[in-house]
Amino acid sequence: MAFVRAEPDDPLSAHLLAAAVSDADAVAKIPADCPLIDPQVIDCVLNAWHTSEGRYDYLSNLHPASWPSGNDVEVVCLGALRAASREATLPFDREQTTPFVWSQPDRFRQGNVTWPASLDYSRTRRWLVEWPEDYAFVCAVFDRLAKTHGPSFGVQPILRLLEREPELLAINARHLSQARAMLRGLRITA
Repeated sequence: MAFVRAEPDDPLSAHLLAAAVSDADAVAKIPADCPLIDPQVIDCVLNAWHTSEGRYDYLSNLHPASWPSGNDVEVVCLGALRAASREATLPFDREQTTPFVWSQPDRFRQGNVTWPASLDYSRTRRWLVEWPEDYAFVCAVFDRLAKTHGPSFGVQPILRLLEREPELLAINARHLSQARAMLRGLRITA
């Protein structure tokens, strides 16, 4: 299996290099800070990409967000990725890889895979790890669910757990507004 390495502050170049090394026509981005991501969510977005028959330059489940934060999946075609690599100058665009593309809907054809239920969980569920409180939340969820589901479980068992133990949501609740701001491409400091 091949792997690539790039500068830590420029994952955009790493994604482009990975596409070149693997002769890919698109790159799927699944952030490393999403340890509770559901493989079925990944499959859902990738299936939407494959069945779209080239209608999109960028497809995600983030714009607008509706899935629990931490189930982030993005797919970007090689042409859009190359344009971003050539033209993106802001550190935020290079570090996050895709904002250059998704912030230009008039230039790049975009699609979104929405949460299948009527609820928008992106505003009330944060399952990624950026802060110590996020780590504490993920550990609490994992400790409880690994006992009954093993080390691999998806969105639905987590949602059922949070219905039974809503106090778990308070562990990292203060960071929800920061997650929403990041999705809009805003920079905020703690």
